[in-house]
Amino acid sequence: MEHLFVGHPAGSHHAAWNDGPHWEINPEFVPTVRKLSGHGIDRPIVLICRSGNRSAAAAQALEAAGFREVYVVRHGFEGDLDATRHRNTLNGWRHAGLPWEQC
Repeated sequence: MEHLFVGHPAGSHHAAWNDGPHWEINPEFVPTVRKLSGHGIDRPIVLICRSGNRSAAAAQALEAAGFREVYVVRHGFEGDLDATRHRNTLNGWRHAGLPWEQC
């Protein structure tokens, strides 16, 4: 649901590594990415989450499954927290003015 309400890069495909309310790892993550990639482990895969933390763990799972070109958007979609504990003010996809959409 975060993908829809917070937003995501325009034209991206969604494969949840984990999702609320319990935030358990999705056992279908790797098979979903395989399907979205056309079963090509050599195809570049770019991962993004809110801040980059979940994407890093998801990247490790994809690399362990044999994917060879896995990249993580370093600061994620919303970026790091600022001094007042707000996001979208320091870095991240949306802060950089890159194309994005939400429901």
